[in-house]
Amino acid sequence: MLGYLTQYPGSVAFYLLLVAVCCLLARAAEELEKPQPLIAAVVVLTVMSAVRASSVGIDTGSYAIAYNGVVPTYFEPGFTWFIQLLKPLNSLKVFFGLIALVVYGFTFARFWQLRRYCSLALAVAIYMLVFFPSTWNGLRSCIVTAVMFYALGFIEKQRYVSFLVTVGLCCTIHYSSVAFSLLILASPWWTQGLTRNRKTMLMLVLPLVVAFVVIAFFWMMSAGLFMRYGNEYGNATSTSRIGLSWYLYFALMLASWLMLKAEGKDTEDRARTKTYLFYAILGVALFISGFAWFGGGRLSSYFNIYSTLVLSRFWTISRSYRYGMFYRFGVMIYCSYAFLQVLMSNGQGLLPFVLG
Repeated sequence: MLGYLTQYPGSVAFYLLLVAVCCLLARAAEELEKPQPLIAAVVVLTVMSAVRASSVGIDTGSYAIAYNGVVPTYFEPGFTWFIQLLKPLNSLKVFFGLIALVVYGFTFARFWQLRRYCSLALAVAIYMLVFFPSTWNGLRSCIVTAVMFYALGFIEKQRYVSFLVTVGLCCTIHYSSVAFSLLILASPWWTQGLTRNRKTMLMLVLPLVVAFVVIAFFWMMSAGLFMRYGNEYGNATSTSRIGLSWYLYFALMLASWLMLKAEGKDTEDRARTKTYLFYAILGVALFISGFAWFGGGRLSSYFNIYSTLVLSRFWTISRSYRYGMFYRFGVMIYCSYAFLQVLMSNGQGLLPFVLG
């Protein structure tokens, strides 16, 4: 029943300790109002990622082969250039370490920016329990997710050119990054302070963004880029299923939406919450579409990360509700089960943890 938990108790203890250390450092950063402890957490995660063996993580071995041998032709040009740039160093530790630094650096930097909006320690805890196990696989997707998670701040500051430039750069890492262009459609929730002329210009640009995404989507379809990954959830070899963690996730998103509706005042934080909840629910819709459309499951991972902000925000808000304790209990059960299930099934190939 406990699966790999009893087979590799030392490795399980290591991951639990890693989660605890990062959570404590995030709490220290929150209490001290200084980023240094959070930076220390990024360094810890980066070092652990760098020193792991190529057998730790389902995709790690494939990326190690690409670094040490011939780069696959299907790798996007930006990631190919990154590998070629680091090849002369002949160090897998540097290769994996730099990727980890980008992933955890951008993610935790975004958490730090939003520390007034939601609990920093809680956001990091949810991230570590739910999303950290997958960051040692699908490295290109993880880079894109982290960078675009941070880049959402450009939309909130009406820096739309910077946002679209970031999308373009991420497309050189993973072509599916073009989907992030659609996030700009949420920009009307952040345009209260814009003049009428700038609002008009933005509304004129939105159809162009949509057209660009549609054209790029059909180009990727015709080029067979989605087919390379097959059906994410429907084929016979897939191990992905809607299990208890997903049912809990659905319930928490529904409860979050109901609490959002109950909020009367139309504040900036409420607009921010509406945006993040929209992205998290979009992740749910894309995940479900993965049963019929091979790209949906992959794209869902780009948007599910916003649940860290939604859950940590409503954790605090739920304290003012009579039955809010059930919401908080649900968050604890969801995060704990998601983490333990990954280790029990070794679904991400994290066990055993071995130094490289």
